[in-house]
Amino acid sequence: MLEKPNYNSIVTFSYKSCWEHLRDFAKSPFQIIGAAVAVFGALWTFSEATIQFIDANPRGWQSYSLLIIISAVSSIVWNGYRYYHFIPEGFENVSRKAAHIAHWQRFKWEFHLAQVLLNEKLAPYDDELRDMYTGRSFIIADKPENLKSYIHWITTRPDNLLKMMAVAEQILITDFPEALFSTQSKPAQPLEILEAVEKLARFYESTLEFERSSRSVMPSESLQKLHELQFGWSEPIRNGVNQLFRLLQQIIECDPKSENMLDFTIKFPEPPKLQKYREELSRLTPLLPQLAENW
Repeated sequence: MLEKPNYNSIVTFSYKSCWEHLRDFAKSPFQIIGAAVAVFGALWTFSEATIQFIDANPRGWQSYSLLIIISAVSSIVWNGYRYYHFIPEGFENVSRKAAHIAHWQRFKWEFHLAQVLLNEKLAPYDDELRDMYTGRSFIIADKPENLKSYIHWITTRPDNLLKMMAVAEQILITDFPEALFSTQSKPAQPLEILEAVEKLARFYESTLEFERSSRSVMPSESLQKLHELQFGWSEPIRNGVNQLFRLLQQIIECDPKSENMLDFTIKFPEPPKLQKYREELSRLTPLLPQLAENW
């Protein structure tokens, strides 16, 4: 037996302080100054036009000081609004909620961000899978040329499932935690979390492709029961992916003021109906010559 992969690390909670946000806000002084100058110019033009109409002469240092103050405050408010709604690089195509979490990085932001992104990325595949299971989606099916071709196809299914399991272990137990967890030497980065979730979503889609392929093959009537028994074999792998939500929730619920020892195991149970599949396969094996003739 190969040693099961595991991930061990001392995880810290990272967050962005008010001073860090203030520093980032002040990184673009030319935008603040430019907006203030633009507002001042507009107010000055409007004031000069008003003076001509009402025949007044409010010019003086008090008036110009007032315009400067109004321009500065307006510029800060406008740029503050833009900073509040800022979308980090790479988050243009995700929800505003995810972009907001990635930008503000409040306490335990990494885990909230992962939760939101996983929900967004995996939900469409879950909807498609539900339609597939309930007969609400159509998949074109072709019948193999002969029984030999069908046997060749169906015998590749367990091997592909094992390869899929190996990829799942690598992504879930190694790659995803490395991108998500902050350590004292390396804080988590929003873009790395997004890339890890997208990689996980692409893998999740491949499990749906595995299910689609089982419905794109049309066996003979005698093999229909055997064929349907391998429907849903990729479900344990998707279940392993969904166990991440429980892990994230456990971390979010941890008390940050105390040391927490968190031990979480992602389990991949045996594919459903596997024993019945073996029994049906054993029953059909002596009938192969007859099945080949009736193909």
